Amino acid sequence: MPLRNQTELDELLREIYDPQNPGYHKYLSVEEFTKKFGPSEADYAVLQNFARSNSLEIIDAPANRMVLDVEAPASTIEAAFHLSLIHI
Repeated sequence: MPLRNQTELDELLREIYDPQNPGYHKYLSVEEFTKKFGPSEADYAVLQNFARSNSLEIIDAPANRMVLDVEAPASTIEAAFHLSLIHI
């Protein structure tokens, strides 16, 4: 999932890595980062609903909402994403 507030994130990263900045090495917790920059809860819910409605089994949904780990047979993945996987 894409991050939000990219300009603000870029500025935060500059501050964290600038030894002259008062924010130097002041990192956010996972919860703080997710709240400010992670996908919204609503967007993540849409992704989870997509997975369930396409018979993808949700294996893991990390707290930062950056990824959603799913599992399914190849044919189910092909149908869900309208693609053909190469079978070797």
